[in-house]
Amino acid sequence: MIGQRVFYNGSIIDAEGRYLVSDKQTTPDGPRCTLTTYAGAVALRNVRAESITPVPEVPKHQVLAAQGRAQVVQGEFWRQFPPGTWLPYIHERYDRLHRDIDDLIRRNRPVEAEYTLLNAERFVGCISYAVMSARIAALVIAGDDESWL
Repeated sequence: MIGQRVFYNGSIIDAEGRYLVSDKQTTPDGPRCTLTTYAGAVALRNVRAESITPVPEVPKHQVLAAQGRAQVVQGEFWRQFPPGTWLPYIHERYDRLHRDIDDLIRRNRPVEAEYTLLNAERFVGCISYAVMSARIAALVIAGDDESWL
């Protein structure tokens, strides 16, 4: 359990969030844990083991066929908006979309990559709002987006 990612939802409202288990002790009252932040700073000591919930260690989602999806978005954008119809920086953004997605995936930020793709797909009309909402809901349900760490 040491090193495991957990979610603490105990009585200390200010401390509610995700942590790492850095130490586990056995006391007469039952097992107790020390929780640290992802940066390694001690956040809570002597937390009852039953008040923490393990965070699933499985992949939360995959950016499936990211390159293909990015190319479809780029093609549709250029079909709908030829050069000169939008501001240059918007065209540049769609020109480098596939590189931005690759960069996010390489930096281990798949959730951000998926949101970027969904936003671009919705903007050019590749997917409906209902499809985008369902995919975002699936990401939110999967939870544990630690890509900002």
